[in-house]
Amino acid sequence: MKINIEQKAGFCFGVKRAIQLAEEALAAGEKVYCLGEIVHNEKEVKRLTRKGMIFIDHSRLPSLKNKTILIRAHGESPSTYQLAEQNNLKIIDGTCPIVSSLQRKIKYRYDNLDKEHEEIIIYGKEGHPEVIGLLGQADDNVRIVRNKKDLLKPVLKTKVYLYSQTTMDSEGFKEIEKEIEKSFTQGKKVIAEINNTICSHISHREPGLRKFARENDVVIFVAGLNSSNGRILYEICRSENPYTFFISEAEELQPEWLIDRISIGVSGATSTPDWQVNEVAEKIKSFTEI
Repeated sequence: MKINIEQKAGFCFGVKRAIQLAEEALAAGEKVYCLGEIVHNEKEVKRLTRKGMIFIDHSRLPSLKNKTILIRAHGESPSTYQLAEQNNLKIIDGTCPIVSSLQRKIKYRYDNLDKEHEEIIIYGKEGHPEVIGLLGQADDNVRIVRNKKDLLKPVLKTKVYLYSQTTMDSEGFKEIEKEIEKSFTQGKKVIAEINNTICSHISHREPGLRKFARENDVVIFVAGLNSSNGRILYEICRSENPYTFFISEAEELQPEWLIDRISIGVSGATSTPDWQVNEVAEKIKSFTEI
């Protein structure tokens, strides 16, 4: 049996940066509050909790004063920064630079929008932390779509500006783009400005991930249960190889998945730490030694 670890599995740059900032502050003795899970991976959250990080949700933020908070890679709405300033909170800003750039683009577009005839559309997951931060740049006046059906309610305005949550899949974005470009409103063709803002780490990874899935007899995909990116990449693997299994920790591995399989591929989401991918590979090795 041969175990192959996908080279691009593991944290993306933005997540690595946020976690590095967190660890540096903790090592310096700071008491750090993280607004939401720093990454959608339960094991990594527990690891940082053991180091002293305190995870809170937005409901606790108004009562937090004179403390240090970490903004995770997903980013936040302007209102979060305003409240932090009011409460004298020191901010460690771990917003991914790619997300920050997208936030600025949406804010600029909204500030210059003809709101009667134009609208902003984001291809993304409603309720996702990054999307909430993006909505805040436009006073929540943005349409979030996941599929073509979402474009039908309400009808499109005469000009639309399309963007994407940075961790969405390229194929889904292309479908939304095509649907908008063939749409008509009040008998007139909708004018579309397309902005593909999917992170290149995600979009460039997809072809290699498909190849990786085809080249292995079985693929074990490791990601947190709440990882949007993890589910997307897992489905990409499974579309190429039906013997693809999703796990959130090494203990979930089933020996029967590996019976009579020569090559085992191990991959993970951009929210999956390298140490966890390696942990799963070691667990697979242990099965061969029984």
